[in-house]
Amino acid sequence: MGPWIKRFLLGWLIGTILLSLLSYLLPTILVSSFSVAVIVAFILVLIDTLLRPTYDWLRQCEWGHTPFSPYLDIFSIRILLFLLVACFFPGFHVSGFLTALICATVFSVFMWLLSLLFIEEKNNGS
Repeated sequence: MGPWIKRFLLGWLIGTILLSLLSYLLPTILVSSFSVAVIVAFILVLIDTLLRPTYDWLRQCEWGHTPFSPYLDIFSIRILLFLLVACFFPGFHVSGFLTALICATVFSVFMWLLSLLFIEEKNNGS
C-alpha cells in the first residue's frame, strides 16, 4: 500500500473522529449521524488530498509577503471547504464563519501532525 493511501485512510479515520467530536462539543456544528460524519470526512480528506499539489505550490511561491502567507492561503481554502461541504451535503451543517474557522483550525492541526508522521516515516526509509 502506497504512502498516500495510508495517509488518506488515516486522515479519513481521524477526520471522522474529529467531526464526531466537534459536533458533540460545539452546538453550532451539526452532524446528523455517524454515517454522515464518515461521508463528510471522506469528502473533506479526498479534496484535501487532491489539493495537496496546490498546497505544495503555494508553499514554494514567494510573493513578497511574510513566510506565513502560503499557510494562511491553505487555511483559507480549508475554511471555504468546510463551508462549501456544509452547503451541499445534507446532514452536515456549519452555522457560520466562526464555526468553520474553528473546524478548519482543528482539522489543519491534525492533518499537519499526520503529515509530520509520514515525513518521519519517509525519512526513516519505510
